[in-house]
Amino acid sequence: MTFSEQRVVLSHRFDAPRDRVWRAWTEPEQVSQWWGPDGVQVPVSSIELDPHTGGTFKLTMVVAEYGMEVPMDSRFTEVAEQERLRFTEPTPCLPQMRSVDGLVTFADAPGGTDLGLDIVMVTSAEIREQSEAGWAQSFERLAKLLAE
Repeated sequence: MTFSEQRVVLSHRFDAPRDRVWRAWTEPEQVSQWWGPDGVQVPVSSIELDPHTGGTFKLTMVVAEYGMEVPMDSRFTEVAEQERLRFTEPTPCLPQMRSVDGLVTFADAPGGTDLGLDIVMVTSAEIREQSEAGWAQSFERLAKLLAE
């Protein structure tokens, strides 16, 4: 497998106010309802989320179909309330990745909130494509949660 810097950049307009979208990203009870692609569950008990600069961002994705658990162990490197979350995962649990750095931005938009996602990872192009598809599914799940 050839490793190189790969980037996933996505944006989505959610039909919810910025504070509601922010809470969906920073409250464990909400994160557990939308995080991960289809077929993945995140038990709320596995989430450790402390949204401040230097704070912890941990969770475990469970893929029941394959009997697989994928833990994530990140740190917030920058938090600006309702504006941005920057995080790093220097040692990802997947052997197909070497590092992950992400930025999530929140901005008011007509009728809702524009969310931007920019993730840089050292991995293969194939894993980047899978990650991009997984994030798109996560955003669909998040949109459903925000519509409730």
